Amino acid sequence: MIGVGFLGCGWVAHTKHLRALQRAEGLELVAIHDSDPEKMGRLAQLAPGARTHPDAAALISDPGVDVVAVLTPPDSHAEHAVAALEAGKRVLCEKPLALSTEDAAAICSASEASGTAGATGMMTRALAVVQRARRAIADREIGEVVSLRTVYADSVADERLGDRPWRRTRAGGGGALQEKLVHHIDLWRYITGLEVEEAASQAVDSSREQDEAVLLTARLSGNVLVSSLGLDRSAVTNELQVFGSHGHIALDLYRVDGFRLEGRNQVSGEPAVRVKRAAAAAMKLPGVAAQVRGGGEFSNAYVRQWEAFRDGEPYASLEDGLRATEVLEMAR
Repeated sequence: MIGVGFLGCGWVAHTKHLRALQRAEGLELVAIHDSDPEKMGRLAQLAPGARTHPDAAALISDPGVDVVAVLTPPDSHAEHAVAALEAGKRVLCEKPLALSTEDAAAICSASEASGTAGATGMMTRALAVVQRARRAIADREIGEVVSLRTVYADSVADERLGDRPWRRTRAGGGGALQEKLVHHIDLWRYITGLEVEEAASQAVDSSREQDEAVLLTARLSGNVLVSSLGLDRSAVTNELQVFGSHGHIALDLYRVDGFRLEGRNQVSGEPAVRVKRAAAAAMKLPGVAAQVRGGGEFSNAYVRQWEAFRDGEPYASLEDGLRATEVLEMAR
């Protein structure tokens, strides 16, 4: 059994990582710490077997902790991840890996120097629709990739924000660019196998402290053009489209059945296309029901992320986190 320690007991620890560890085999939450005693107390009630530690150093030095999950706000990721790696503990660090290329590189250097493995928590890689899209692109089902278009939106100004005020501020690691579009930056690379060569952004910032709306444009290797829209005050949406020379792929990351591939000459509104799409949706219903019973696709992706990390084959390495941080810095 691999012992896991949580540094950070906020929303993502409660609703995602704890539930994932309760379902993943061979992993056990054995220790927790948060600078807010109330948050730590709430998580301790849900994980009564976990030891509570007064500070991060105590958790990292706990002999029963094999893996440190860095689940604190992003502005403290580098400090905690480097300390854990230098202590010989494996690290799974939530995204973004760090707020600067310098800090992200320091995490990677600590991993290399200590010979200790780590991973970045880019859980969207583990979504079934993302895996299907990656295979389709590798198999050239839509021909050569020409362009990508993505949008990621929700509202952080409502009750769902809860104890995560850092999500609003650029300095804390929030805002539509750092907190949202970092996932899509990672997916550009992951599903296409291409690297980001240029990136730029335009932002609406009424508070002078956050990116409420961001348009991110980029050029990938092979002259593949990308546009991504991130919104902190809009309806919930998380979608990607990949345009190829012989068709296109549309992904809805919030749907179990959110994968659609259409050929070059297909028109989405045509009756034949709509009938084919309806038939495909009907065939997926048993699988959709099973996913819902299991907690939903996003919850399942966190389980897959932890199990892949357990097996030494993480979906996203620390170097992948560094690449995403470089693009964020390039685009600012």
